Amino acid sequence: MSIRVRCPKCGKALTASDSHRGLAAKCPQCGEVLRIVAEDHEVGSVHDHEGAGAQAETGSLLEKYDRIPEWIRWVICWPLSLLGGVLAWLVIYSAGDVDEMPDVIPRLAHPVLVQVVFLALLYFTVPRAKIVLVVVFMLLRTLPGLLLLVGMWLSALGVLSAEEMQIDRDWWLSLVGELLTFAASVVLLVFLVQRRPRDIDEIP
Repeated sequence: MSIRVRCPKCGKALTASDSHRGLAAKCPQCGEVLRIVAEDHEVGSVHDHEGAGAQAETGSLLEKYDRIPEWIRWVICWPLSLLGGVLAWLVIYSAGDVDEMPDVIPRLAHPVLVQVVFLALLYFTVPRAKIVLVVVFMLLRTLPGLLLLVGMWLSALGVLSAEEMQIDRDWWLSLVGELLTFAASVVLLVFLVQRRPRDIDEIP
């Protein structure tokens, strides 16, 4: 069973599956993010919808942030994301001083937590091209890990010795940390792609 909704911005009539009531979707014509609500409610955008199903979300911090003019969000999204990464770094740095905690835990958790917090904040604060920017910064973050792998490959070929590469315990911890960071980034990316507002035409 399908329901008919109308975009509050451009007025285009759209259809969506009845099982997707309450979900956010993008109008394929103008790109407005709207919420698929019950037939007895007026369809509105996520930003101004006052229906019962979205009442709680309307007052949420993210909803209020989305009402800020786009150019301001472009300006503040970067320092907000960086601030989150710095705070995550401070948390891990402080945890390293906890008595009886093995140093390997903060060493491995540090890059993972900083990356996940930064990418998540970037996704939720940047106005447009959310997934594209997350992928770009995820790939940039893989460069240190790739350099470590190249160094290991050169050492295995005998081009560089282990002493020249300084392959020791700290080196291995850095490599494992980079691999865990990449894995956590992929998991976060999959989660964000699944929750992104989709065009109504994409909804079965």
